[in-house]
Amino acid sequence: MRPIVGVMVLALILPLQSGRYRLLEYPLGSRVVLLLLLCSAIGVLLSRDSSIFPPKPMRIIVVALCIVTYLSIWVGPVLLSSVPWPIQTTTLSGHATPFGNWFIYMHLPALFVLVCATVKDKRQMHILLLVMMIGFLWNMKSFYLNTGHRGDDVYMETLRGGVGSDFGGPNGRAAFAMQCTVFLLAIFGSISSWKVRIIVSFLMFAGSYAVLFSYSRGAWLGFLFGALYLAIFRMRWLLVVGLLLAPFVGILLPTSVIQRATMTYDDGQLDYSSGDRIEIWKHALKTTATDPILGVGFDCYRYYRSGEELLDTHNMYVKALVETGVIGLSCLIILFVSAFRLGHRLASTAKDPFFKALGAGFAAYMVSVIVTNIFGDRWTYLDLSAYTWILLGLVVQATLWTNATPVAAPVVNVATPIPLGTGVARPA
Repeated sequence: MRPIVGVMVLALILPLQSGRYRLLEYPLGSRVVLLLLLCSAIGVLLSRDSSIFPPKPMRIIVVALCIVTYLSIWVGPVLLSSVPWPIQTTTLSGHATPFGNWFIYMHLPALFVLVCATVKDKRQMHILLLVMMIGFLWNMKSFYLNTGHRGDDVYMETLRGGVGSDFGGPNGRAAFAMQCTVFLLAIFGSISSWKVRIIVSFLMFAGSYAVLFSYSRGAWLGFLFGALYLAIFRMRWLLVVGLLLAPFVGILLPTSVIQRATMTYDDGQLDYSSGDRIEIWKHALKTTATDPILGVGFDCYRYYRSGEELLDTHNMYVKALVETGVIGLSCLIILFVSAFRLGHRLASTAKDPFFKALGAGFAAYMVSVIVTNIFGDRWTYLDLSAYTWILLGLVVQATLWTNATPVAAPVVNVATPIPLGTGVARPA
């Protein structure tokens, strides 16, 4: 089996965690993702390709993130006795330990490396993106089947039920749909086939529906900033459309969406959800003083919230600071900014229209990632961030091909006699 086949299968099934649950009844069904990663890695090693690892500086940034998060795991049980030592992936009750969640998190950088090692031409890139679109559409179909029957006259918290816990809750599912929709919007203009344009248009409509009716204010804001980036740097007509539609937002959007958007403040006070997040952030920042350098340990903050209803920080940057310290937060921010700059640079320098669209789409995608992670952990979940790492690998490869300078053919001066034995054929 060619190594890239395993990567393509992963691109198809990673956003479908509920579908992967059906494999649990089979032997090694719970390890299907790990097995596919290992099989692809073995195939890459057997191919003896010299360009296995991604180039600098992205390689250094990713390795640093992996090392820092791993070291922080050992800090956790030293600071708090209730934190399990990183020698087992699950507890006796079946819940994942911090080490178990870190191990799953490391599937994502491994996927990035495999994408860089297996995607060798633009045709393979196109096929991989097509597989990702199928996985995205499959996911959106699941969303519609769970929520399409609901009314939208009045907003109620029950409307967010059934949106999906496989992405870390409805906000995570909304972030996934929003990020993919922003990316599809960017590559739409580079597609020459009208048939493919129709398919991508349908995917964007499905994604927009999921974003709208997930009732996630963070996802709405992420979409706004991602689209704003595209409007400024690639698709100026979006600014015109946005300005024309802005006065009619209250008419065009469903009532429940308007109510959800305006409920952040009630009589000048934050709603209970936003207020709870502020309190958690304050508690997390106080906990950071325990070890501001390496933090209290990756995925260990929940042990400091024992007995509380909310165990997570609901902010990835605060989470990174309290759990992995200043070093871990710095690695995360550098990765985010570097990924964005890589996409933006590709969009600016590439001559190939598809590569320009790929770079702009990924840059807008990363803008959305940076914004949505303000409102929760939209980064460490395997099903939510898999496409982020795959797209990062594709952008790295496209950048390499764009920057590659072709070797010039030797110029032969026919007027000059060529000595025998030089290995250069005499002109006819």
